[in-house]
Amino acid sequence: MRSSAVLLFLLASCPITLADVTFTAPTAGSIFKGDAAIDVSWVDSGDPPSIADLKDYNIYLYSGSNADPKKITPLLDGSFSNGNTVKVTVPVDVGESTANA
Repeated sequence: MRSSAVLLFLLASCPITLADVTFTAPTAGSIFKGDAAIDVSWVDSGDPPSIADLKDYNIYLYSGSNADPKKITPLLDGSFSNGNTVKVTVPVDVGESTANA
Protein backbone atom coordinates (compact mmCIF):
# COMPACT_ATOMS: atom_id res chain seq x y z
CA MET A 1 0.00 0.00 0.00
CA ARG A 2 1.37 3.37 -0.91
CA SER A 3 1.29 6.39 1.32
CA SER A 4 -0.40 9.30 -0.39
CA ALA A 5 -0.10 12.93 0.55
CA VAL A 6 -3.51 14.50 0.16
CA LEU A 7 -4.78 18.02 0.49
CA LEU A 8 -7.86 17.82 2.64
CA PHE A 9 -10.97 19.78 1.86
CA LEU A 10 -13.90 18.83 4.03
CA LEU A 11 -17.56 19.46 3.52
CA ALA A 12 -20.27 18.80 6.06
CA SER A 13 -23.69 18.37 4.51
CA CYS A 14 -27.15 17.29 5.49
CA PRO A 15 -29.68 15.47 3.33
CA ILE A 16 -32.00 18.45 2.89
CA THR A 17 -30.10 21.47 4.16
CA LEU A 18 -26.49 22.57 4.11
CA ALA A 19 -25.38 23.78 7.53
CA ASP A 20 -23.28 26.88 7.60
CA VAL A 21 -20.47 25.61 9.81
CA THR A 22 -16.98 26.97 10.29
CA PHE A 23 -14.28 24.32 10.49
CA THR A 24 -11.72 25.00 13.21
CA ALA A 25 -9.59 21.91 12.49
CA PRO A 26 -7.95 20.93 10.29
CA THR A 27 -7.02 24.30 8.87
CA ALA A 28 -7.27 25.10 5.16
CA GLY A 29 -4.33 23.77 3.17
CA SER A 30 -3.48 21.02 5.66
CA ILE A 31 -1.64 18.07 4.18
CA PHE A 32 -1.96 14.53 5.52
CA LYS A 33 -0.50 11.15 4.70
CA GLY A 34 -2.89 8.33 3.83
CA ASP A 35 -4.08 6.27 6.80
CA ALA A 36 -3.51 9.20 9.20
CA ALA A 37 -6.09 9.86 11.92
CA ILE A 38 -7.29 13.46 11.65
CA ASP A 39 -9.26 15.46 14.20
CA VAL A 40 -12.07 17.44 12.56
CA SER A 41 -13.79 20.18 14.57
CA TRP A 42 -16.38 22.79 13.72
CA VAL A 43 -18.53 25.53 15.24
CA ASP A 44 -21.79 27.09 14.18
CA SER A 45 -21.02 30.04 11.90
CA GLY A 46 -23.94 32.07 13.21
CA ASP A 47 -25.70 32.02 9.83
CA PRO A 48 -28.87 29.98 9.35
CA PRO A 49 -29.59 27.19 9.63
CA SER A 50 -28.29 26.70 13.13
CA ILE A 51 -26.48 23.47 13.93
CA ALA A 52 -28.98 23.05 16.78
CA ASP A 53 -31.69 22.68 14.12
CA LEU A 54 -29.86 19.88 12.29
CA LYS A 55 -29.62 16.17 12.95
CA ASP A 56 -27.03 14.37 10.78
CA TYR A 57 -24.01 15.22 8.66
CA ASN A 58 -21.64 13.63 6.14
CA ILE A 59 -17.93 14.39 5.81
CA TYR A 60 -16.21 13.83 2.46
CA LEU A 61 -12.63 14.03 1.26
CA TYR A 62 -12.17 16.49 -1.59
CA SER A 63 -9.14 17.45 -3.66
CA GLY A 64 -8.45 20.38 -5.93
CA SER A 65 -9.35 23.98 -5.27
CA ASN A 66 -12.42 25.82 -4.00
CA ALA A 67 -13.14 26.81 -7.61
CA ASP A 68 -12.85 23.22 -8.91
CA PRO A 69 -13.29 20.70 -6.07
CA LYS A 70 -13.34 16.98 -6.79
CA LYS A 71 -15.13 14.62 -4.38
CA ILE A 72 -12.84 11.65 -3.72
CA THR A 73 -14.53 9.55 -1.04
CA PRO A 74 -16.90 9.70 1.94
CA LEU A 75 -15.13 9.65 5.31
CA LEU A 76 -17.85 9.71 7.97
CA ASP A 77 -21.59 9.93 8.59
CA GLY A 78 -22.43 11.38 11.98
CA SER A 79 -24.94 13.05 14.24
CA PHE A 80 -24.66 16.63 15.45
CA SER A 81 -25.94 15.43 18.83
CA ASN A 82 -22.58 13.68 19.37
CA GLY A 83 -20.65 16.96 19.57
CA ASN A 84 -18.51 19.06 17.26
CA THR A 85 -15.30 17.00 17.02
CA VAL A 86 -14.72 13.69 15.26
CA LYS A 87 -11.72 11.66 14.19
CA VAL A 88 -11.54 10.52 10.56
CA THR A 89 -8.99 8.42 8.71
CA VAL A 90 -8.08 9.10 5.09
CA PRO A 91 -7.84 5.74 3.30
CA VAL A 92 -4.29 5.05 2.10
CA ASP A 93 -5.51 3.94 -1.33
CA VAL A 94 -7.14 7.23 -2.39
CA GLY A 95 -5.48 10.12 -4.14
CA GLU A 96 -2.06 10.13 -5.73
CA SER A 97 1.47 11.12 -4.74
CA THR A 98 1.07 14.56 -6.29
CA ALA A 99 -0.02 17.93 -4.91
CA ASN A 100 -3.77 18.32 -4.41
CA ALA A 101 -4.41 14.65 -5.13
